[in-house]
Amino acid sequence: MGFTLIETLVAMTIFAIGAVAMFVVFPASSMALRQAKEYTDIGLLLDSHLSLVKAIPFDQLANSSVTENLPAYVQKIDRVVSQDAALPDLKHVKIITSYISKGRIRTDSVTTYVVKT
Repeated sequence: MGFTLIETLVAMTIFAIGAVAMFVVFPASSMALRQAKEYTDIGLLLDSHLSLVKAIPFDQLANSSVTENLPAYVQKIDRVVSQDAALPDLKHVKIITSYISKGRIRTDSVTTYVVKT
């Protein structure tokens, strides 16, 4: 026939525990998803600037800084070019991005070498 009051209370307690667990996990997973998107965007941004470096002639490759037309959380992108006097046909290029994540300024970078052809 029907459910007793005790059975109904036990079922509601189990349901409430499950609902509370979902409400606790949801914000954490949402934050992790946002952070993963930021890391992916930063990686794609670094990769696109690395592709631009490959298009610049060797003699024109120099330091630069970009602060415009970037995603809201990205502060700037720097290109640092160095050259060893012993290897005049080789340039070391490092692309560094500064961005805000979890309220702190963080940096990521990618490095490549460009050979004069």
